[in-house]
Amino acid sequence: MIDCWMALSEVYTIQLAEGIPPYKILWIEEVLPPDDYEGFGRLNQQITSTLLATGEHEYTRWGFRRLLNAKAVDIWQPEIMTCGGMSELRHIGSMAPANDIPLYPHARGIGAALHYLAFHPALTWAETTLPPPGGPSDVYKLFAEQRNVTRGPEGVYFQPSEKPGFGWDFELA
Repeated sequence: MIDCWMALSEVYTIQLAEGIPPYKILWIEEVLPPDDYEGFGRLNQQITSTLLATGEHEYTRWGFRRLLNAKAVDIWQPEIMTCGGMSELRHIGSMAPANDIPLYPHARGIGAALHYLAFHPALTWAETTLPPPGGPSDVYKLFAEQRNVTRGPEGVYFQPSEKPGFGWDFELA
């Protein structure tokens, strides 16, 4: 997967898509600004070498409805922290499979999307950020503790917290 972070034009995206088949790229993500629904739709009609994904900067089910109406992308990636929380993600999450669109939540921060994935066992992926390589060991330890990280034969697994809410602890000053 390649995350383009809203930095490409339609022409450049097509050029990129033409050059990536040897690398077996599963999808290119966020190639255009999030509100360019028609642009995404035009690209999705033309690009066959890989899938298109977007959604982490789309903030409501109505925006996802516009993506749907424009036939804009193959994969939706709502961000629970900005799309309206768990309730709104559930609305978005019911639209996606009803229209045969894979949904892979974007999981910024502590990983509240893990709770959503646990709610939908058929969903197995979420995008998340990892600590940079070579960083302090305390950062990796905290990351692993916050996400209940385990390792298995297929890779790294996260599990939602069993604490109330999203497992967040608040310190009152």
